[in-house]
Amino acid sequence: MTALSPAAARSKPVTGARVPWRRLAAAALLQHKATLTACAAFAVLLALAMAVTGLILHGSGTDVFSVGPHSLWPLYNGTETALKLVLPLMPVFAGLFLGAPLVAREIETGTARFAWVQDAGRTRWLLASVVPAALVVMVIAAGLGLEYRWWLAPLAVPDAFWVERLFALNPLPFAGWTVLSLSLGVLLGATIHRTVPAMAATLACGLPAMYVALAWRRNYLPPLRTAAADATFSARGGYGYSVPLTSQSGQRPDILSSALGWPDGRLLTAAELRHPPAWFRSHHVQVWLTYQPGSRFFLFQLIEFGWLALLSAFLLAAAVLVIRRGAS
Repeated sequence: MTALSPAAARSKPVTGARVPWRRLAAAALLQHKATLTACAAFAVLLALAMAVTGLILHGSGTDVFSVGPHSLWPLYNGTETALKLVLPLMPVFAGLFLGAPLVAREIETGTARFAWVQDAGRTRWLLASVVPAALVVMVIAAGLGLEYRWWLAPLAVPDAFWVERLFALNPLPFAGWTVLSLSLGVLLGATIHRTVPAMAATLACGLPAMYVALAWRRNYLPPLRTAAADATFSARGGYGYSVPLTSQSGQRPDILSSALGWPDGRLLTAAELRHPPAWFRSHHVQVWLTYQPGSRFFLFQLIEFGWLALLSAFLLAAAVLVIRRGAS
């Protein structure tokens, strides 16, 4: 065995494995305590608002939509309007106020360079800063998504959470979008190195991404087709139908489109659609529905959460590469 001199021992590179992950995570949470506390306080205010108003609305019966001095419509309408404005933007807020400054501020002030030369190393420092924050915001988002479903349940139709503006507020997609926005902010912060420009870039990239997902969310799996039950035809050429195939959990299907067609599934031509209702009935014309079954509702949430988690991991890996290749 060869003995090293004190000078050689001091010059030997530090491996970076001496600092436990627990200590790194605790230091990162302490460093970003103010921002995380502000996020948690904002979430608590939203949760309290939904809890107080939800308890009132759940026990109100028909007083919500009634007219008169005892109507709770102003309370419901005001709270629902505020929630519609604030909740969909919470993932963007997570990337804007937490993700972008998480790395950019440390690089901009120079404290990151000090951390990089310590035993932790760049990769471990970045992961210890991001992963605990991501877990915190994920739990907060999932909890708010669950509470919002409880808040809206007595007042919404069973298929309300299939709707584009509400689907992302289900617990799993809501948590996924929040972590994705956080990861996007981290990557932009690590790339731009300045806090305010990184925040602006996160806002510019985060909002369009959420709207793009609306166009293809309903097509995660190929839709099904079925003939609607109890089709009715009006004298003006309109038609009505009842919605079949409610799942065992009570979730109704998501109707993507409806059209008139023959019993074998062929749709009517433009000329055939001009016939009177009596002709439709005599020829056994049916209403054909293209839909996503209610049994896929939770599966669609898993699919969205899955690709959001994978994309978040990719963005975080890209941030690690940027940090590792950056100038020290």
